[in-house]
Amino acid sequence: TAVIVETTPVQMPIRGAALKQILKSIDPPVPTETEVKEEVKEEQPTPRRMPNRKAKRPSTAKAGTPKPPPNKVVYRDTPPSSPEPEEKPKKPKKSGGGQGNNLLDLLNEGVKPKRKYVRKTPKKKAGKWSDEDTDEEKIGGNTKWYDGDVTPKDLDINKLRFKKGSFFIGLYKIIHLISIDESKGATYVVYRNKYELILRVNFIQRDDMEQLNTELKFLEMMELNSAQHFFSTIFDLGYVNKHQADGVQYYAYIYRGGPTIERCHSICDRKVSPGSLDRIAGQIVKIFEQLCGHGYRLLSFSLEDFNIDARSRNVYLSNHTDIVKVYDREETVDVTDPTERRRTAWEGSLDFAPIKWHQLEDAHMMSERDTVESLIYMLIYMHKGALPWSHGGDKLSMKMDHSEMGREGALINDLPPSLKCLWVLIRSSDASDVNFDLVHRIVTRYSDESESLVFDWESPVGATEEQQKLINMYYAIDDMQKQMAVMQCIFDNEELLTLR
Repeated sequence: TAVIVETTPVQMPIRGAALKQILKSIDPPVPTETEVKEEVKEEQPTPRRMPNRKAKRPSTAKAGTPKPPPNKVVYRDTPPSSPEPEEKPKKPKKSGGGQGNNLLDLLNEGVKPKRKYVRKTPKKKAGKWSDEDTDEEKIGGNTKWYDGDVTPKDLDINKLRFKKGSFFIGLYKIIHLISIDESKGATYVVYRNKYELILRVNFIQRDDMEQLNTELKFLEMMELNSAQHFFSTIFDLGYVNKHQADGVQYYAYIYRGGPTIERCHSICDRKVSPGSLDRIAGQIVKIFEQLCGHGYRLLSFSLEDFNIDARSRNVYLSNHTDIVKVYDREETVDVTDPTERRRTAWEGSLDFAPIKWHQLEDAHMMSERDTVESLIYMLIYMHKGALPWSHGGDKLSMKMDHSEMGREGALINDLPPSLKCLWVLIRSSDASDVNFDLVHRIVTRYSDESESLVFDWESPVGATEEQQKLINMYYAIDDMQKQMAVMQCIFDNEELLTLR
């Protein structure tokens, strides 16, 4: 049987936090002001802030001013027509070689039509060349060129003869005269700002600046095509007293130095080996490819017109006075028209003249085929030292006879393989155009274009004591201009171009 025992619960004393909680419920304390404020703050929900977001600033707009409407994108069926551009008046440019001159702008000014009304003749600064505008020139800023009567006295070529040591427009120091011609103007070696330059000067009214503008446009085109290493780089250009009857145009380009091929030819006793001849011919063919490929022709050339760069040992054309524009795809001008009076016929030596020039003379128009034919005669002269028709006689018949292969005593039978193939290529066709890529492959087929090869005029032995000192100085100098100067001194000291 189960026995149930009744027990009384034992009550534990109330202490600590439980005792305080019971006392609060019986007699709650009166809250202070600070406790009331803390309770109010806890009841208000705290705003949720996004990361990296700035708080909004209070608006500063007045109560009465309405807010501007937001920009809305309006889509149209057809796009609106663009407004016609407004022509802004051009500011007059300073004459001379200042910073305001732009090459294209200056060249385009030369072909603008002249004004119909006669302008007053401005006062001339007596006995002094200056590229600053006179007071009359500044007043008549829209008038570009002199429209009055020009007399032969105004275009006297002696006005372009400057004394050695004098300054042209106060900038270019004249070193020496290279050439001077009635139609082509004057060419000088000058010095400016530690640069040795070639200066070309001619009258503005002479042939309407055709020759100098042609040279400038051609050199600029070569720079745009990265072919300036075959020619030269323009340094500066401008006009002097362009509002006067005897105003002149000028431009300067970098003088690269180096000996001419004629001087190198004389070192070799006027006989060049086939290897050196082919390497020289390959570089000249590239020069003619750039010329003829852009519509230009070289009406005269000889060994004096080509130089060898003393630093790179590359051939370049140093004389630009015989470059003419024969055709232009964008220009609808018939250059064969007598009214154009453009130079198109061969103007060089009769020994290098093409056969068609002997047949047509002044009516001859230089073509690509004629250019390569004249080059062949020049290369034969470099290889043989002379041409059979150099001593007189009927040059036309002699050139025809010596070009026939198999004929007894014909010059073509004794030529190197490259020249023989090139002559057969030219004589086998009457087409005026030539594939210069094929011509270049022919002349370089039997040669090595390695830069380590030595030309015939480069001798590794026979240097004098003074030359050896200059050669040692050349390799110890880092400045390119000083290297070129030392190389020129080596060449001028004795009959030696360089030492390898």
